Amino acid sequence: MASIKAPVAEFNGIVGGVQFANGTAETDNQAVINYCKGAGYTVEVEPSGPFDPSKHNVGEVRAYVEGLDDSDPEARDAEFTRVVEAEKAGKNRSSLIESWEGVPAKTEEQTPAE
Repeated sequence: MASIKAPVAEFNGIVGGVQFANGTAETDNQAVINYCKGAGYTVEVEPSGPFDPSKHNVGEVRAYVEGLDDSDPEARDAEFTRVVEAEKAGKNRSSLIESWEGVPAKTEEQTPAE
C-alpha cells in the first residue's frame, strides 16, 4: 500500500482511478504509484511483507523469482526456497513447481497415504 500526497494539498479528484481527498490517497496500483512518483507527488510505500505467491498470477510469480538479486547468492537461494515452499503450501500450481523442480508436482491424489 502506498500513501500519496498531491503537489496541491487541496486537490480533490481522481488520478488513474484513485480518488484523492484533500490532496491525499492510498493505493496498491503500481501504475498509479509510478505515475505519481514521476509527476512530483510524494509517495510513501509501506512495507508489504514477504512476497506471497498465492496473491499473484503465474506470470507475476515467475517475474518475481527471475528478478531476485543475484549479488548475494545465498540470500537469493533462501528467498527462492521460501517462495517455492510458500507456493507448495498455497496454490501448488504445477506449472510453477514443475518448472522449478523439473518433475511433475505431486497432488493430494498422488501422495501416498500414511
